[in-house]
Amino acid sequence: MQSFNADASANELGVFRFETGWIQAFPSADAPWPTGLIKQAMEVDPGFRLLWVVNVWRSPNEGIRKTGQYMIARHRLNPQVDAGFVRNPMLPTGPVAGVYQRPPFLAVDILDGRTESDYSKGKLPMFAPFTGRHVQSLQKALWKRRNKSVEEQISAEVAEHEAAAEPERKRSEKRRQKQEDAQPKRPDRVFVSSTLSKLRESAGYSVGAA
Repeated sequence: MQSFNADASANELGVFRFETGWIQAFPSADAPWPTGLIKQAMEVDPGFRLLWVVNVWRSPNEGIRKTGQYMIARHRLNPQVDAGFVRNPMLPTGPVAGVYQRPPFLAVDILDGRTESDYSKGKLPMFAPFTGRHVQSLQKALWKRRNKSVEEQISAEVAEHEAAAEPERKRSEKRRQKQEDAQPKRPDRVFVSSTLSKLRESAGYSVGAA
């Protein structure tokens, strides 16, 4: 299962601590599964897939809170890059909305009901429904994609993948910097006086040895 970042800041998590998370490619008992809208979206774009994102949080009093959100994704055969693709999603045993769900899935968007104010207050992710408005947006996006040149399509896809990977790259860089800062500082070279160097040479040590 794809894990989520557990190093989010207190401002992002509020009073809750992230525990675990996963993505599944089948309906959840926690939310309605809009089968009719999924079929409409797949008529527009056969590669369209709707996934379900689950995050589990722990409160300061050790209580557990689970949040769920829809992820809009696309099924892509033989992707040229890895960035932006869902790793090890949970898969169904049978077809969903008449289609067998098989990776790779390119993550496009996660539907979140939070407002800007909710974000600033550090509230947890909030469920938002998948509606006909999303199908209409998909139609417009697909029309634009089909009317681009091949070079523009490739550039756009690469830019999408890089943008999706950028947050994780920044988090990795921040973790690496923290690890480096936590390491004790040691001098690159040890300088000794000429007298001490001669005494060490006479005792059989190499000059500059600790």
